[in-house]
Amino acid sequence: MVVNRMVWYVFAIVAVEAMFAIPKVNWELATGQGQGGRVLACAFAILATLFAWRFRRSIALRLRGLGERLAALGDFSWLCICAIVGILLRLGWMIAYPAPQRSDYGTYFNLARGLAVSQQYGSSGSDLAFWPPGYPFFLSLFLRLFGVHGWVPEFANIVIFLITLTVVQRLAVRIGGAPVGRLATLVLVLWPTYFMCGSLASKELLVVCLLPLSFLAYVNSAEGTRPNARIAWALLTGALLGFTGLTQPSLLLLPGVLIGYDWLRKERMLWSLARIACVALAMFLVILPWMLRNHQVLGAWIPVSTNGGDVFYRANNDQATGAYAEAPIRKFVDLDEVNRSRLGYQLGIDWIRNNPDRFLLLAVRKQVLFLGDDSTGAYETLKRGLGIGGMRYAIWKGISNLYWLCIWMIMFAAFAIHAKGELSSKPEVSMVMLAVLYLYSIHSVFESGGKYHVPLIALFAIIAALAAAPCNEHARPND
Repeated sequence: MVVNRMVWYVFAIVAVEAMFAIPKVNWELATGQGQGGRVLACAFAILATLFAWRFRRSIALRLRGLGERLAALGDFSWLCICAIVGILLRLGWMIAYPAPQRSDYGTYFNLARGLAVSQQYGSSGSDLAFWPPGYPFFLSLFLRLFGVHGWVPEFANIVIFLITLTVVQRLAVRIGGAPVGRLATLVLVLWPTYFMCGSLASKELLVVCLLPLSFLAYVNSAEGTRPNARIAWALLTGALLGFTGLTQPSLLLLPGVLIGYDWLRKERMLWSLARIACVALAMFLVILPWMLRNHQVLGAWIPVSTNGGDVFYRANNDQATGAYAEAPIRKFVDLDEVNRSRLGYQLGIDWIRNNPDRFLLLAVRKQVLFLGDDSTGAYETLKRGLGIGGMRYAIWKGISNLYWLCIWMIMFAAFAIHAKGELSSKPEVSMVMLAVLYLYSIHSVFESGGKYHVPLIALFAIIAALAAAPCNEHARPND
């Protein structure tokens, strides 16, 4: 289908942008210079794109061969190996670099502790609903079970990792076969930022699990044969997406991706509307108790959190850089969190209307920041967490971003080898790509940075693994 392939081509453009953004952002961080880095990044992006295109068949053959060899192992045996390696990597990093919870991670841990100890969320007059509650609710379950200890987020993250591993395996096999499933899980296990973040009280790691789990549930709903089962899977999808929205409010509109998936697979309209209605209903029922709580304590209908306006204005004003920056606060003095958020949205929208050209330039800058760095784990544990800089930090940061660059080159090679093949017409692939493009678009408007693509790690692993899928082309190493 033409639209499926259009999604692939848009994703390929983003891949080229990523191969520009990675050297660009890292040059800026290393030297503090912008102009020279732009020329260097353009040259690098051209060379990396040409390399991935020229050797696409060779890359695909080698990855397919690796995937087929790994597929010789049974599903359970392979998952056990991945689980052991992933846990050892996390434990090794935690022992080597026992970083405390700082910044947002410390806030989420304290919110979860408040829920576990006193059944209270936030503090009166300042942040009763400023922070989205999904992750604190999740973490508080572990704190109630094991007590308030610093190792509890680490244990919870291992549980999340094991679930994610299983889900990614099943979804990737569903899309491209056993070799793709093996390669996707391998990519996930070895991802530096993923295991380096293993000690952090990170809502992003929970979303890494919830996104592929939601998509797998919806694919089950779409492909089921019994009406009752299809409805049940749709309701489960909605419940998962509802909790995803409570964890990361920017994903509340993700059902739009599911609508696109149904349209691309030419689902009968009646069934599509019925299943989407079930998804919407389940999402609403999951979010409703928190919305009622917010109305009770704040006197306003706030679906999830009140931080949206602050983030929006920080990302769209005269001093905005695209990354996190303190917004001018003079107009926010003495406002409660609800009115502060409303004013933030109003001021941000007014600025965009008055500065459309600067907004577009800033949007491109946000895309570069979103794609250009994947060293969140190294930064949060080494530099911010333990104050470790210098060569040791530079090496781990370099390893993280080299892996990130390789992932994008492999994803571009997957596009190049499959763009005109059968795989490019599969709506499941388009659904995964659309989810990436959705969050990429959101952070072209709101503030951006490398940590904002972390929720998509599992989806990136699946897309990269598509290079190992069988293709219609006659596969010769380098023709």
